[in-house]
Amino acid sequence: MWQRLDGLEFFVNVDAEGCLDRCFIQLDGSIEEWALGGSENVLLFDPTHGTNRHRLKLAAFVTVAPSGQTVILAICLLEHEDEITFEWLFLCFQRVFRVPPLSFFTDGDVAMDRAVEKMKAGAWKSTIHLLCVFHLSKNFFQHLHPLFTCNQRAWCQVFTLFWQTAKNSDDSFQGEPFDAAIQEIKDLVSDAGAEAPAKRDAGLAWLGRLAERRCKWAACHVWQFRTWGVFSTQRAEMLQRVMKLALKANSELCKLVPVLIEMNNKRRDLRAVDEIRKTLKVGVIADSFPPFLQSLIGSVAKPNLTGFAMDLLLGQFKQAMQYIASPLATDGEYLISRVRSFPSQFTTPQFDANGLLQDYSCAADIGLAEAGKEDEEGRLTTLRSCSCQFLTAWGVPCRHMLYLCIHLQQVSFPLERIGMKWRFVSPAFKQQAVDNLLRFVPPVQASSSAAAPAPLTKQERHSLAMAALRPLAELASLSEAFLTCVRMHAFDVSSHLRQNGQSSLLMPGADAVTGSRDPASLKSVLGLVYMPADYPATLQETDLVKRFVGYKWAAQGRGGWCFGIIHSQSTSQALLKVPHVESGYEELIDKPANFQVHHQCDNTYTDVALHLENFTKVAVAPMHSWMLLVEKDWTHVPATVLNPNKPPAKGRRATARKSVPGPAGPSKKGKK
Repeated sequence: MWQRLDGLEFFVNVDAEGCLDRCFIQLDGSIEEWALGGSENVLLFDPTHGTNRHRLKLAAFVTVAPSGQTVILAICLLEHEDEITFEWLFLCFQRVFRVPPLSFFTDGDVAMDRAVEKMKAGAWKSTIHLLCVFHLSKNFFQHLHPLFTCNQRAWCQVFTLFWQTAKNSDDSFQGEPFDAAIQEIKDLVSDAGAEAPAKRDAGLAWLGRLAERRCKWAACHVWQFRTWGVFSTQRAEMLQRVMKLALKANSELCKLVPVLIEMNNKRRDLRAVDEIRKTLKVGVIADSFPPFLQSLIGSVAKPNLTGFAMDLLLGQFKQAMQYIASPLATDGEYLISRVRSFPSQFTTPQFDANGLLQDYSCAADIGLAEAGKEDEEGRLTTLRSCSCQFLTAWGVPCRHMLYLCIHLQQVSFPLERIGMKWRFVSPAFKQQAVDNLLRFVPPVQASSSAAAPAPLTKQERHSLAMAALRPLAELASLSEAFLTCVRMHAFDVSSHLRQNGQSSLLMPGADAVTGSRDPASLKSVLGLVYMPADYPATLQETDLVKRFVGYKWAAQGRGGWCFGIIHSQSTSQALLKVPHVESGYEELIDKPANFQVHHQCDNTYTDVALHLENFTKVAVAPMHSWMLLVEKDWTHVPATVLNPNKPPAKGRRATARKSVPGPAGPSKKGKK
């Protein structure tokens, strides 16, 4: 109820027994957070368990706020972690937040991957699906560690090599260098699994499949996209731990959502205070920075960047003086390499006694350490880009670009190259971003063509159909023209589905033509929307254009009613007054056609012959009859006709049953 009062969206789906199966709840302030990212938002999704007494999994749609901290956009409760559930949740997210994410991180679950692929085939065509390297490292341990149980040193070597391969962001590492690193890992696995060929072959096969998906997890590929520094679902994992501290395993559902809303609001207030502190701290020492850095940061009274972006930029600037620049033959391109007196800090994971990684945080993710030797050998850098791809992934210039600005004595750095999420914007700009988001017309989710889909229940088909039709309802609400178009197409599709069932929509009907079936057939097609109209004597032939017409056709004992809009007049004599001229498709008649009818179901135009002798307005009509149709007027119809009262139930009135005491305790009867 509180969601409806606050104007927030929520969706609920129940199973066949009426029990809660899944739900989607939007949180307060989420639209404002999503709007600031524009079309470059990053989205994380990861379910967890143990948050309520009903054993429903709790999942959160998470993104990065301009303050650099994690913010919850919506929460979900789900009974099953299957493909249909994930697709339903993604459709709900698309319905509420409209603009699809630029990048979407998941944990690699098979059912979730299939649901994402369905979304990418429709509403999320521009979304890049990426995998969490944190979960992949756990899978790496699960598949390959059994081969190294007797050789802990070799295991540390192979995992360190995998970790550095996954974290190397230089674009020169793509291709042959990456293949060479994977081959080195395979060689170590082959040597360790010589005594267990079955496990070794299974591990090598899994490693090969992992290498094929390199574009979804390897930093040299992932950093090509704007992820705002997100490279795993660890932010979602961290929020899950926070949520579990605020909740209990036996929490009720009615108390779960308010607790999460209050937690999210408190975190938002703390972020706002922290932003002010960071801005004031940087503003005190801003005068000591080079001119190009001052132009980026701004002043305390008028900052250009958020507090988090300032901290991130200063962290790169502190390392900038550890490099030297060597010009290359290409104009404007330099080789930026680290000075030998400042050794590189390499990414070296630490392990516990069981071979597990002690800390999954990586300094290379924020540009404070190196995953390879590219920093010593040199990075190809210009004033607009760098081979380390830090600017592309984070939206902030890297240490190599900042040193090049110092080396070339740049006075300013274009603020437009900073990601929009990190810029300090006015309240008016934020409101305009929200308005643009709400005015954005989301694309319609197309049906997936995946092979051998699992059969769905009636309730699942209904849920997916309603989620797919909501964007059409949004379009129809924009204008009268859109509403007319949507209603016409919906009527045409529903009429042909009722007529033909599983058959094609391109031909109008294939049942045997029998007069006794005409009333039921017409009623199922017209429903409560249209009704047959009279043909006024004063109506001219040319007035039939743009009118809604239904005509009956038959061929070889098969036929039915077909409906469309009269598009144009084909002959000078519109209504043929020749008796026994058939109305129907042109190939089925022996007289020239006089009208062209537009069928909205397949956007085709058909030449037909219509004449006065075959005009009718009755349901039981001979072959080749035709009629004009108009919308029914329900303004003067009593409400009891549209929604009649149910007659009283017949039979004996049901009596209340007395509760029978169970075996757990005595009855109260006779108790003193």
